[in-house]
Amino acid sequence: MCYVRRNYDGHTIELKRTDNLTHTCRSKAVDKNKLAHAGWVAKEVEELIRSVRSTRPYDVQEAIWTKYGVHVSYHIAWNAWTVCMERIVGSYDEGTCISYKGSMEGWLIGYRSLLGLDECFLKGKYGEVCLSIIGLDGNNGSFPIAVFFCRSECTETWKKFLEMMEPYLNLHRHRLNFISDRQKGLIEAVSSVFPFANQRFCFRHMSKNMKKYHRGSQLEKLVWGAAKAWKQTEKKEFLDQLKLDDPAA
Repeated sequence: MCYVRRNYDGHTIELKRTDNLTHTCRSKAVDKNKLAHAGWVAKEVEELIRSVRSTRPYDVQEAIWTKYGVHVSYHIAWNAWTVCMERIVGSYDEGTCISYKGSMEGWLIGYRSLLGLDECFLKGKYGEVCLSIIGLDGNNGSFPIAVFFCRSECTETWKKFLEMMEPYLNLHRHRLNFISDRQKGLIEAVSSVFPFANQRFCFRHMSKNMKKYHRGSQLEKLVWGAAKAWKQTEKKEFLDQLKLDDPAA
């Protein structure tokens, strides 16, 4: 005995229940289950994504179909995959900080307390910003300490990045000195997290600003000479000559 129901189209029927027959066809209820939402799918495939990082939304669809015989849309599979990736590597909105233990320990043991703060825009799919903290090695070469990937550059993101690194950077035996280009929110963030640190500014950016109003190779030579002078007497000579050539500069 079996129970069937006429569908709304008026000419097809749907098998609802049977007592002595084996039901082998796939019904719409199984094919598109409303309970298979992104949260449930993420719970079912999280271990798979943790084990195989190359898993993509298409693989999520196949895994759910193979295990349960339920088809989920690409949209649900994508949302579930995104939820799992945020649980594993963190959210793009919250930002991601990367700092290697070897770099941090090396900086604390043998490097100066001079730190450069800078940013660059990423041209990938998500269009984020990479904030960075860079030290100097014995040959005045760049020594990466930490990077922070976030949505945008502002006081909040710089402050969050510096707060993450503050417990480690303050382990240095000397007072910290930060060099920056005075970009968005930098001065306020450094002053808030490191109130006793010294702040200096990148002279290359200051020189570019000066060239907008005071042009000439001779002026540029004098300005850079004053910036690079090691002795006060040398610095004074460059500044005195600069004052004679262009008092407004």
